[in-house]
Order: sequence, then structure tokens, then C-alpha cells
Amino acid sequence: MKTICKIALFLLAGIHLIKPFVPVDFTILLFITTLLVLGTGIVLMGQGFRIITFVFLILGVGLLLFYGQPFEVWISSINALTNVVAIVAIMQLFAIPIAVGQYDRVVRYWITKSSQGERGLFLITTAGTQFLTSLLMFGSIPVMIAILGDTLKNCVSNYQRFVATATVRGYGLAALWAPGAINLFLVMQATGVYWSDIVLPGFLLGILGIFISYLLERKVQLSSQNYSLAVEDNQQKVSPSEAQKKSFFLVFVLICLGLLIFLFDQLAIGTSSNRVVMAVALVTFLWTILHFRNPALTRTLKQYWDHGALKTVDLGPFLVAMGLFSGALEHSGLITELQSLLQIYINSLGIFAIFLIPFLMIVASLVGIHPFITIVMFGKILIALHLPISDVTLALCLALGGSLSYIISPFAGVTIALSNYVDAKVWDVTIRWNWLFVAIYFIVGVSFAYFWGTLIR
Repeated sequence: MKTICKIALFLLAGIHLIKPFVPVDFTILLFITTLLVLGTGIVLMGQGFRIITFVFLILGVGLLLFYGQPFEVWISSINALTNVVAIVAIMQLFAIPIAVGQYDRVVRYWITKSSQGERGLFLITTAGTQFLTSLLMFGSIPVMIAILGDTLKNCVSNYQRFVATATVRGYGLAALWAPGAINLFLVMQATGVYWSDIVLPGFLLGILGIFISYLLERKVQLSSQNYSLAVEDNQQKVSPSEAQKKSFFLVFVLICLGLLIFLFDQLAIGTSSNRVVMAVALVTFLWTILHFRNPALTRTLKQYWDHGALKTVDLGPFLVAMGLFSGALEHSGLITELQSLLQIYINSLGIFAIFLIPFLMIVASLVGIHPFITIVMFGKILIALHLPISDVTLALCLALGGSLSYIISPFAGVTIALSNYVDAKVWDVTIRWNWLFVAIYFIVGVSFAYFWGTLIR
């Protein structure tokens, strides 16, 4: 079952890589492959994701049956979000060259080298998590915990809050600009904007968020005591020259990834929905080839196939089910009715309507509705309305809502995982320790999105 699921996931990603360049209709093959991902993935996924996946499957199938939709609509709905599943599968390949080249030791080096006490260390940890997340996405959290765990436990005054706030905020902020961020990809698909349109303001928002987080924690709980950290495990020690060399290379990889996506956008290579997939696949392939003679490559590839390839198995069937529901909703005509209703409220709120978008997403996340769902639904509804804002501002507001939902939702996978890692209540990791940051950053982020949109008009 696991082997079939892995083959289906990478076949699905391969179809999305080649279909813009091959004059063949892959619709049926994609449909069959997607059903394989759905059928095998549901068996392997965790209980929490399985329940919500079945909910969306039942809702989607129910809508399609109720409105008597033809088989072509069923196929298009099942295939609706498979490009996002392809992103999930391809992004995890970054773990291979990072593991072979032991680039995680570089992050450990810079963190443990800090001699500025808790304040400086918090800033570095948040930035490091955001940078690692831009490459590893979901895999960044266990890597950061592995790096920080033994190093910080006896060095900071409030280990649980320190690690939880620094890592979850770094993770959430990366979702505003990272090339492989799924919620950003959904925003692009819902609003029609290009990644190159939102990467700069998203990155600036991410940097702004780091400093707001730092200033807030500095005021609230970070100690001013200075100390230096040491790495006790000799196997983890990195020379300064190696650390600098690998750090520059990691930045170079990220820049190359961004430039490739921008180039594909400008030259209209492929389609808007698969340019990120192409760029990530190309960069990962070339990066892995550089380690071709490294004896650890074969072992790492085997470990990845045995264990790493299914790390995101929960998301595949979930996204397929959500795509089915989204397609069914779109073809049902219900969205048109919702748009008419919302337009009345939008007209009465005027420019303040932009605060409503991320606010509703955050509220929805607090009751267990994943930001993936709200981005797809709100995006489809809002893009057709006559809003007093630009499409880029709308995209930034949707991305902001998703980012803050990751940070404050007690139902998000990342916050649940973090609460387990640091042995803290999920309520503390999310609402108690992050509500003030989310409130401040919400106001700053929406204001920034509005002024950026007016600036580029």
C-alpha cells in the first residue's frame, strides 16, 4: 500500500511537470492517479486528517449528486487541487541534498554561536526557522527542534515558550513568501496573481514580522542576561569557514529558486500552476547531482524512499477531497449567491472590508477550519466581487490570514506537533503565547497590504 501511494504521488507530480510541454490530454491519467493517491493515502493518513477528508468527500459527492453534474465535472473537481499535491511531493525532495550535505549543522552553528543572550538568540531562531521553512516547509519544525532541544533546555529562562513562539512564528511567516508554501500557491490559484507579484511584499512582511515578534518577546519575557552556547557533540561541530560557505550556498539556492520562478513567469514557460513545481524540481535535481560522489547519497535516498516520501501523506488525500468539494461548490451556483450577499456587506464596509478577510480566516481556524479551506473558498468568492482594493492586496490579505492561522490555531498540525515536542499545552503554544503577536501583526499586515496595493496601482 505504501509503495503504491509513493509511486502515485510522484507520478502525479511528474504529470504536472510535463503536461504543459506535451500535446497529450492527461486528464484521464491524472484522474486515475489521483484516485490512487486518495484511496491509498486515506488508509495511511492520521485519524484527524482522515475525518476531515471524509467530511469534504461526502460534501463534495453530495453536491455533485444533488445538482446532477456530468462526469466531466466530477473529473475536473477531483483533479482541481492536484497541482498543490504535486508541490507537496516535490518540495519534500529538498530534504535529500540538505541531509547529504549536512546543511542543518550550519543552522545549529549560527544559533549556538550567538553570544547575545536570549534576545539575540530568539531573533536568530525565528529567522532560522523562516529560512529553513522556505526550503523544507513541514520538515523544518522537527529539524529546528532537533537543533534547539538539548542546546537550549538549560540556557533560557522559559524554554517552552521560547522554542514554541520562535519556531511557530518563523514557520507561519515563511508562508507569506516561500516558493513552496502551499497556502501561497492556493492564493495564487484563487486570485490569479503571480508569485513574482507577491514575493517581495510577502518577504518584507515576513521580515517585519520577525522584528515585531522580537520586540514583543523582548518586552514580555526574554531575559537580558548574556551567555554563550556551546555544542557538546563533536560530531555536530562546524568550522567557521565551512559554516560561511554552506550558508552562502543555501542563500544562493533560495535565490536561484526565486529567480527561476520569476523567469518562468516572465517568459510564460509552462503554466502558472506548475512553474513552482518545475523550479523546485530543477533546483533539487541539480543540487542533488552536486553530491553525486558523496557516499552518503545512496543511504539518504534509501532513507527518503523508506520514510521521507510519505511524511506528507496526510495532505495528499485531504487536498484531493478539498478540491472535489471546491469544484462541486463552484459548479453548484452557490458561490454566485454568496457573492451577491457578500457584495452588499462589502459595499457598506468600503475599504475596511480588507480587515474582514484575514479576520474571518483566523476565526475559522480557531474552530478547526484549516486555512487551506478558507483560502480556496474566500478566494473563489472574493475574486469576482467589486472590491475597493487591488488583486495583489487581496492576495496578501489571504496569505496573511493563512499565516496567522498557522500560528494561533490549536487545530493546526504544526502547533499540535510543537506542543508535543516542547511538552506544553496546545492552548499555551497557540492562544496564550501568541494572541498578542497575532493581534498586532494583523493590524500591521493588513495596513501594509493595502498601502502596497495602492503603491503598485
